[in-house]
Amino acid sequence: MKPLLIGLAGKAEHGKSAVSRIIKEWAEQNGGVGHICELSQFILHECWENGTVPRDQARDPLNKEQNAALIAHGNFRREADPMYWTKLTVTKMLASGANISVCPNLRFPQEAQMIRDNGGVVIRVNRLNADGSPFTSTTRDPNDITETALDRWPADFYLTNVTGHGPLLEKLTFALIEYIVDSQ
Repeated sequence: MKPLLIGLAGKAEHGKSAVSRIIKEWAEQNGGVGHICELSQFILHECWENGTVPRDQARDPLNKEQNAALIAHGNFRREADPMYWTKLTVTKMLASGANISVCPNLRFPQEAQMIRDNGGVVIRVNRLNADGSPFTSTTRDPNDITETALDRWPADFYLTNVTGHGPLLEKLTFALIEYIVDSQ
């Protein structure tokens, strides 16, 4: 069985990881298997191997310098082969055995396009502050290519994550994934 591939695009700390967990939970609540395949984990493992990030250091608590090292290594590999990380990720997603496999951290058009090329969909997650203004992460350079490359790339669907409204994000995600699955 080929899983439904879902790629999540959006800026740092916009809720992509939360949405991926919600989708996985939805799949399991509906008798299926959900799988999360983080592209960044492949980069992190290589950074452990080359010593730029302490071995077994998880991605989320990385400091600004470690995040910069992760981004630099990811870009280094993309320069040699723009599809390097994407091929690793999509291959793992397709082999997952899951009904739904989610990649929560698409950063470049070729990554999003490969999800589509394998029958999947791309969801952009946009986060707003409680006052409705756009959220900007303080852990990443908002002008870095990894934050801006998909700004004008058209996603298939859009989710808005408003700070302080986690239960709403869950309901919106459940409704969207039901719609996507019913449309397949």
